[in-house]
Amino acid sequence: MEVGRLQGRMEMVGLEARGRARLEVLVAEAMQTSAIEWEVLNPAAVRSSAARRLGLDTAGFSPVDRVADGVVEMVWDAMRNTGEPLTEERLIGWHAALFPIG
Repeated sequence: MEVGRLQGRMEMVGLEARGRARLEVLVAEAMQTSAIEWEVLNPAAVRSSAARRLGLDTAGFSPVDRVADGVVEMVWDAMRNTGEPLTEERLIGWHAALFPIG
């Protein structure tokens, strides 16, 4: 519900501000999601991964961190597809993102 409200408000702002807002929301959600499992991610790695996922300039960001990439990939899918059912296929995709080697 909060994501929907934020998306509605973002429609009213410019593209650059929208990209920054999406980045901040994605980083916050990924950090909070990982904290539920007592996983402490490097905020710079999460920000770098989120920026790459959103197609933003990543100059000066951290190098690739596979764990951060997996969490960001899962959270980004959940944020983009909030109205879609949580299917077995999506869960398997999330699992693969979080645990790429099995």
